[in-house]
Amino acid sequence: MARNAHKARRKTRQLSSGSLRLTRRGYGFVDTPEGEFFILPSKLNGAMDGDYVEVVRLRSLEARRNQQRAETAGTARNSSREQLGAVKRVLVRKHQTIIGRLLIDQGIKVVQPLDPRIPYDIFIDPQLVSRPAQDADIVLVRLTSWPSRLTAASGYIEEVIGAAEQQGLDSELICRKYDIPCQFSAAALEAARELSDYVSAGSELVPSTAGASDVLSGQSAGESLEVRAQALVSKAVAQPEQLLQRRDLRDIVTFTIDPIDARDFDDALSVEYVNGELLLGVHIADVSAYVELFGAIDLEARQRACSVYLPDQVIAMLPEELSNDLCSLIPDQDRLAFSVLMTMNSDGSVADVQFFTSIIRSDCRLTYDAVDELLQGSASQPEISSAVAERLRILDRLARKLRRRRTARGAIDFDTEEAKLLLDDNDRPIAVELRRRTAATSLVEEAMILANEQVAQYMMQAEAPMVYRVHPDPLPLALSEVAKLLDLLGYLKSSNITVQATQIQAILTAAQSSPEQALISNILLRAMQRAYYAPEYIGHFGLGSAGYCHFTSPIRRYPDLIVHHLLKYQLAGDTPPRELTQQLAIIAEHCSEREQAAEAATREATKQKLAVYLMDQVGQSFTVLVNGVSSLGLFVQEVSTTAEGLISRDSLASGLFYDAEQYCYSDQSGEPVLCLGQCLQVRLTAVDLRLSELDFVLV
Repeated sequence: MARNAHKARRKTRQLSSGSLRLTRRGYGFVDTPEGEFFILPSKLNGAMDGDYVEVVRLRSLEARRNQQRAETAGTARNSSREQLGAVKRVLVRKHQTIIGRLLIDQGIKVVQPLDPRIPYDIFIDPQLVSRPAQDADIVLVRLTSWPSRLTAASGYIEEVIGAAEQQGLDSELICRKYDIPCQFSAAALEAARELSDYVSAGSELVPSTAGASDVLSGQSAGESLEVRAQALVSKAVAQPEQLLQRRDLRDIVTFTIDPIDARDFDDALSVEYVNGELLLGVHIADVSAYVELFGAIDLEARQRACSVYLPDQVIAMLPEELSNDLCSLIPDQDRLAFSVLMTMNSDGSVADVQFFTSIIRSDCRLTYDAVDELLQGSASQPEISSAVAERLRILDRLARKLRRRRTARGAIDFDTEEAKLLLDDNDRPIAVELRRRTAATSLVEEAMILANEQVAQYMMQAEAPMVYRVHPDPLPLALSEVAKLLDLLGYLKSSNITVQATQIQAILTAAQSSPEQALISNILLRAMQRAYYAPEYIGHFGLGSAGYCHFTSPIRRYPDLIVHHLLKYQLAGDTPPRELTQQLAIIAEHCSEREQAAEAATREATKQKLAVYLMDQVGQSFTVLVNGVSSLGLFVQEVSTTAEGLISRDSLASGLFYDAEQYCYSDQSGEPVLCLGQCLQVRLTAVDLRLSELDFVLV
């Protein structure tokens, strides 16, 4: 008995649980308190991406066999931290509905999920009532049974989303995938219309009579202007708004600088010399003057948390009446603003700062391209007056000082490229532009960072309720994993890399203007933890800032709107509502999660459009950078569009062998031939529009 019991105990396998993350290639990972488990497709046991599962560690013999299968399939991972496992059972199902393409064959209806991370077809149960749909339609299926080792998933068609080739369908599907609402609630739309009608019926503001030096030195707009200004403010405004007098800055030269295709303008700049002192003004749309806490618009904005920018559309956080009109700092229109006025020392440090509500009248709407041409010494731009041009040059010099100061204190400069797709009237991509940091973008960025820091540090010193933007230090383990890559690429003198911003910045600086600059930046970015929102400040590693928040974009980010409310309460000497302060941690976490979803949606939509753009260029040659090496082949990025693809192992010359230690393919003598960071000439051979994947071969 005792001997048999001992054998039974030896056969017991240790169980762990966690969320399953599936990849496009079918294998997955489960993070558990006992570590990360690698799951082969054959060991999923009907689990889907996002399910909360119970996993069991495979025995050594079974693990070795599965490792061999993984190597054969090209899915093997080279990490000592991973354990091979199998899904024992699904504890919590993530997916109750799935979007897919309906396939009809001889009366049998099957839905093929559009998400490649869901590797199961769903059979439509003929005994259940489904919406009528045609072959190849995109449908929403409600699951009634889930897959297992012996049975398939089944369900019924709950909604027909559209025909496969329907214009705009791709973006709608992405929004559904990431739970991004495309329609505003009726209550929010009605509240926005009431605001617009109320403001339109108001009187024009009285002409300003104070001089620039008066208003910048602190003279308020006066009682008559404050009364008239109510035409721009909701009747449901919170008490602090009524207690704070606005300064009339309409005689101050202010301007916005944005991309040429921008539709909402939530920040304006000013710079003046007053009594020999340089005053930098950052003027932000006072959205909080219109959006009452816990009102219909506020609750809608909180749910969305941010605007989402897809290649073919913008899903705004606020209704159009606010985002594109009432709150937008449109040229030659009186607008309410929340201003940060900073007195600057000659070295770029802040000698004094003031926060106040204001009324501004933007003099002009500038584009980055026009400002860059001016700063580069090109002929004078017709749309830029001499007064504005002079101020732009002052701001450019100030921005360079601010940047040097940030670098000196330990800020990190990830100078990345962003693909901007140009679309025709049918939303098909016709060109790709790469957007990089320029003097104009840096000018705006530095001013916004400085304003955000000043607001955060003021609220920290006041120990007031707040939502901060924090960025934890990178984990030493994550840095050690990229150290070898950097060493192989020649950017690390030793095999160690420390959690020091100065060392990371030195590596980025050394890579500037090199072919592998983008690769080095991406490698280091992968080692960083994500920035997020929090009610307590723990630091910001990337900026090296003593205090940081998001204040400057309340039209498109909900944390900024909350910060505006909190700052108003603090300046008025009032206490924020308890129902707000008690929810700050929940709001911060929700906004962080929605920000990640918005970024993922943007990446996926951009990847789809890039695949469509390159579809007509199959057979053409391109220059690519190798940014990954695995047993599958070479992962590459096309340099003129940032589109990513694969040079499969099967297409490489015979006699080349995958060297996991050196991240390369070597010849029979062990000499590296194809390596990480190399620029290669390739030909595009195939585009998979369903998966948005590109296949290349060497030329």
